[in-house]
Amino acid sequence: MNAPPLRSVDVYVDESGDLGFGRGGSKFFIISAMVTTDSVKMERFVKKMNLRYKQRDKGGVEFKFNRSQDGLRMRFVETIGNSDCSIFWKAVRKDNVQEPLRVKKDKLYHYICGQVLADIFRHTYSESFTVTFDRRSSKRTVRNDLDRYVEQQMFLHHTGIFPPKLRVSHFDSCNCPCLQVQDFVVGSVFQSLERGDDGYIERFQSKINPTSKIMW
Repeated sequence: MNAPPLRSVDVYVDESGDLGFGRGGSKFFIISAMVTTDSVKMERFVKKMNLRYKQRDKGGVEFKFNRSQDGLRMRFVETIGNSDCSIFWKAVRKDNVQEPLRVKKDKLYHYICGQVLADIFRHTYSESFTVTFDRRSSKRTVRNDLDRYVEQQMFLHHTGIFPPKLRVSHFDSCNCPCLQVQDFVVGSVFQSLERGDDGYIERFQSKINPTSKIMW
């Protein structure tokens, strides 16, 4: 007998690297998503870290992988490894990106997101999805285009007979603790691909879906 669908799952999406193609940019551009039923646990963890670090910033801390010391990074990645979550990511070597997509960067971003989310919808049997992006564009038209693309991927690739419910949101990560956790996911993937440092990603390697890969 097939397992019943999950009632609902949360998906948090963020990127690492840059979409600049001049000198000094990153070698890779990565989009990663964390799929979880453990959002409350992660929010509590971030709150606990805020209390721990409140002496350094009375207004609270927005935790970012690139601004954190090794000890704090390890706290985050170990929490990810001990959580009920799955990690999906896709990356491109920017040298391999064709010229049209170098100009139309939003299209490139949307395409890579679509590949990540298609894998999620294929491998996650749920009645509903809440997909939250770290807001990268102030233009509503760009965000709306991405929302429609996500919806298209869900209808094309969802598991089960009936399409699940879908809600897509865009938040500033300073207002979303789980996006802050996701920043440590994609930061760890970037550290592995860009710098050959697997010290962080290995703490949640078992959570990474095998479809995750460098596409080009």
